[in-house]
Amino acid sequence: MQRAIWCTDDDDISPQFDWLKETRLAADSHASFSVFGGRVIPNWEIRPEKWILSWVKLGPVFAVTDPSWEEGPTSPDLFSAAIWRSARRYLRLVIDSMSISGQVGIARWALKTELNLRLARAGFKARHSKQAVVEHFIPRFKLNRGWILDRAHKFGREQYRLVGVNERAKGKFYFGIPRH
Repeated sequence: MQRAIWCTDDDDISPQFDWLKETRLAADSHASFSVFGGRVIPNWEIRPEKWILSWVKLGPVFAVTDPSWEEGPTSPDLFSAAIWRSARRYLRLVIDSMSISGQVGIARWALKTELNLRLARAGFKARHSKQAVVEHFIPRFKLNRGWILDRAHKFGREQYRLVGVNERAKGKFYFGIPRH
């Protein structure tokens, strides 16, 4: 049985030639899943400096997936991360059942993450598909320390706003900042 799929990506994404075919195959082969994410690989405008590749966590900063992720079910922690913003596919019934309007105070790019979190809380299961691949274009202006630190700061702030607020009762805080 084929199920309707709603695909979304960003304007700096180039899907590989078989992306839709692999998405369809994943949805048809795994009927108990409703949200699908694929592999996002970097398409660097220029080769990044060595310190970026060895010190920077590429997922949150450049919206690419970790190559070590295995094919299969994924946790809400992973599918809610900003890296999934680049290549998500939802079953149409999921979208029809959720309100996808944004919340005031959440950054535009974090609205997609907020939707993924709501879907996880509603019980929709996510699956990672290594075969559905897109390339994320990363321009040279994003390869400097200032831009990277700014992005990391924004990512951390939005993750706290979207996920950490729900964890307040569980953790210890010092002037509102999580303490480990």
